[in-house]
Amino acid sequence: MPWFLTTDRAELKWFTRPPDNYAILSHVWQKGSGPPEQSFQEVQQINFECARTGQNPRELVSAKIRACCVFAGTHGFKLVWIDTCCINQMSSAELSEAINSMFVWYAKATICYAFLDDVCDCETPASPGSSFRRSEWFKRGWTLQELIAPKDVIFLTHAWTPIASKLSIAPTLHEITGIDIEVLLCKTSLEKVSVARRMSWAAGRETTREEDEAYCLMGIFGVYLPTIYGEGREAFIRLQEEIMRRIPDATMFVWGPRGDVVDTTRGYRSVFPTSSGISYIDESCLLATRPSCFTGTSCNFARVPSREFAAVYGISQHSAHFTVSSHGIQAICPIIAFSSGCILLLLPCRETVEDVEMFAALLLRIQSESPPYGIGTRLPFEEPTIPEKTALSFQLTDQVRYRQSHQPVRFVLIPSGFDFTTCLQRPLRETEPSLRRKWKRVYVAYRRQHILCIASPSDISSTSPLFDLRRDASMSGPPYRLYFPKWVVSRLENGGFAVPPEFLEPLLVLNTGARHTLSLSNPSTEEELHIELRTDAPSLPSMSSRSRHRDLGQLWCTATVHDRSVEAVETQVRRWKPTYYDGALTDNNNTVSALTLSDSVEEQADNAGVAQDGFVELWEHEGGCGRKEVYLGRWRLLLAFTRLGECPRRDDPVSSHVYLFDIDLVLA
Repeated sequence: MPWFLTTDRAELKWFTRPPDNYAILSHVWQKGSGPPEQSFQEVQQINFECARTGQNPRELVSAKIRACCVFAGTHGFKLVWIDTCCINQMSSAELSEAINSMFVWYAKATICYAFLDDVCDCETPASPGSSFRRSEWFKRGWTLQELIAPKDVIFLTHAWTPIASKLSIAPTLHEITGIDIEVLLCKTSLEKVSVARRMSWAAGRETTREEDEAYCLMGIFGVYLPTIYGEGREAFIRLQEEIMRRIPDATMFVWGPRGDVVDTTRGYRSVFPTSSGISYIDESCLLATRPSCFTGTSCNFARVPSREFAAVYGISQHSAHFTVSSHGIQAICPIIAFSSGCILLLLPCRETVEDVEMFAALLLRIQSESPPYGIGTRLPFEEPTIPEKTALSFQLTDQVRYRQSHQPVRFVLIPSGFDFTTCLQRPLRETEPSLRRKWKRVYVAYRRQHILCIASPSDISSTSPLFDLRRDASMSGPPYRLYFPKWVVSRLENGGFAVPPEFLEPLLVLNTGARHTLSLSNPSTEEELHIELRTDAPSLPSMSSRSRHRDLGQLWCTATVHDRSVEAVETQVRRWKPTYYDGALTDNNNTVSALTLSDSVEEQADNAGVAQDGFVELWEHEGGCGRKEVYLGRWRLLLAFTRLGECPRRDDPVSSHVYLFDIDLVLA
């Protein structure tokens, strides 16, 4: 139960329950070089000393506590509650009770004084660029509930001068915080506001302890959690788990980058994160890691009733359901599976864009033959690099170079009445079933530990506790057989490179764990091209202990051009067997070959953004052919692997490892 301060003497009083009439203070704790906030123990010690000497404790407490007591006393209040000195933080039980009850205490207060010590009283609060609008008070996590919960809030300047009330400047507060005016005026209850919108209010706010990002939102969602300082980001995961149990609202999952439904489904790729791509790992989870994930993208989504949701997609009426399990979050929702491997999880939430109702759908990504699904993909697109100025005929000419970049996508928006056949990469054959939307039970990853990562060469020695990215040498497969066509030799010689003897051999065989370096030099330019081929065991093992597919060996190719700078590009060939573990789609007869681009950590210039994101893209091509064009210094390098023969059979695993290796190196 709470402690209170008497306004006349600043003495601590214990109450078994909050009194009927009291004032409460909202403020930003003092940081930096200023005087520290007085704690419960310090104020209590002052009370003990004054009881012995007969002094008034109010004269000995800090200036902020004394001014608050005086200001509340002049308004007729006998009791005031201040979080810095009315919570015994040495008691974990009392601290946990206070944090869980704080929203209620602010809501029951007769009045709340919001002390803004960085605001002056010489300007109108609503004026553009005012110190009121820029106040640190609007950037702190705990002050969000302290603004919403009380019915009456009086804003005070650094001189303890009233300048406005919550009721008088509600439109200005809406502009600053994004909180609905109806919520500020207590005309709409928080239960009627979607989870995503409530999260967006906290997206731009900060807390000193990262656990407080979750604890300061408990009252906003009406949930209660035991406080465990030291758990870090786990606190925000626990908050969302508790919200799922209490509030049936799928808007909580609609955060992060969005994409066009047609472009995303047609250009879908299976893109996996690497250990360096923490942001992409987080985007692959169903639950957000912090409130800032809800910045901008989710604030306009609202829940859709089950009857309306069923009518939009022409499905039977059920309620979408989400439950936490050891396999991930169990989601019972309608899904649509496309032949490209793209799967849409339809969510009962929508936003209105230019008077058009748009319904959200998550992109599910297959991780292995067993649950859970990951979320999201990355769509390739070309973007111009910084123009280079070159002297040509005494004139400066812009040479615009384009590089391939990637756009992350977690979810898409589907217009009401949308025709899903426009998302197909090719028309349906007569023998193929039409696209169906049906309710299914699927498991979706919601923690980093649930996300399968693909290792890049720099990850081989990784000891990260979250991801097992080391190669398993026991999972060996057939050797790779590489053919270098004669036109490769001609191209390289025309470029001035001396061709090594290996290119003249009809076949290069690489066993599991082998490394082979092809070195080419250009004497005239003193440039060197090094191509290192190496194989290892898979970094994407099946999560199913019953899996018998142990021939997932990988071929890595690193191409490096040495001149004045060092730049590199990595390509990877993988034999990968995609299977929808829930029975929606299986491919038990064919193994798909894929060409994978993995940008190394050392890569610079054109692919710097990709390397920072840390992801690996699996390219699945008909006929087993894949190619990648990159720029290394002044060179344009084309690496291509083409599988020879037809699609490999299960009884002939060796044929799947025979590739034609093509290299094209020309001036950019």
